[in-house]
Amino acid sequence: GDRRAKKEQVAVMAKLFDVEEKELMTLWLASQINELINSNIFAIEALELVLKKQKEMAK
Repeated sequence: GDRRAKKEQVAVMAKLFDVEEKELMTLWLASQINELINSNIFAIEALELVLKKQKEMAK
Protein backbone atom coordinates (compact mmCIF):
# COMPACT_ATOMS: atom_id res chain seq x y z
CA GLY A 1 0.00 0.00 0.00
CA ASP A 2 0.87 3.65 -0.15
CA ARG A 3 2.33 5.43 2.86
CA ARG A 4 3.29 9.05 3.22
CA ALA A 5 6.83 9.81 4.29
CA LYS A 6 7.34 11.47 7.65
CA LYS A 7 9.23 14.74 7.83
CA GLU A 8 12.18 13.02 9.47
CA GLN A 9 12.48 10.64 6.52
CA VAL A 10 12.80 13.42 3.92
CA ALA A 11 16.48 14.13 4.65
CA VAL A 12 17.30 10.44 4.44
CA MET A 13 15.49 10.10 1.11
CA ALA A 14 17.20 13.21 -0.26
CA LYS A 15 20.60 11.62 0.34
CA LEU A 16 19.41 8.27 -0.98
CA PHE A 17 18.10 9.77 -4.24
CA ASP A 18 20.89 12.38 -4.49
CA VAL A 19 18.55 15.39 -4.58
CA GLU A 20 18.58 18.61 -2.60
CA GLU A 21 16.86 18.28 0.76
CA LYS A 22 15.21 21.69 0.33
CA GLU A 23 13.57 20.60 -2.94
CA LEU A 24 12.30 17.34 -1.49
CA MET A 25 11.09 19.08 1.70
CA THR A 26 9.18 21.63 -0.40
CA LEU A 27 7.46 18.86 -2.34
CA TRP A 28 6.68 16.99 0.89
CA LEU A 29 5.18 20.10 2.49
CA ALA A 30 3.12 20.89 -0.62
CA SER A 31 1.71 17.37 -0.44
CA GLN A 32 0.83 17.85 3.23
CA ILE A 33 -0.93 21.15 2.48
CA ASN A 34 -2.82 19.61 -0.42
CA GLU A 35 -4.04 16.75 1.76
CA LEU A 36 -5.19 19.19 4.44
CA ILE A 37 -7.06 21.35 1.93
CA ASN A 38 -8.80 18.32 0.44
CA SER A 39 -9.88 16.99 3.83
CA ASN A 40 -11.10 20.17 5.53
CA ILE A 41 -13.75 22.56 4.21
CA PHE A 42 -12.26 25.48 6.16
CA ALA A 43 -8.64 24.90 5.14
CA ILE A 44 -8.70 27.09 2.01
CA GLU A 45 -10.14 30.03 3.95
CA ALA A 46 -7.54 29.54 6.66
CA LEU A 47 -4.73 29.39 4.11
CA GLU A 48 -5.98 32.58 2.45
CA LEU A 49 -5.94 34.34 5.85
CA VAL A 50 -2.37 33.23 6.49
CA LEU A 51 -1.22 34.42 3.06
CA LYS A 52 -2.98 37.77 3.54
CA LYS A 53 -1.31 38.23 6.93
CA GLN A 54 2.10 37.35 5.46
CA LYS A 55 1.67 39.94 2.70
CA GLU A 56 0.70 42.59 5.26
CA MET A 57 3.74 41.79 7.39
CA ALA A 58 6.04 41.99 4.36
CA LYS A 59 5.06 45.60 3.63
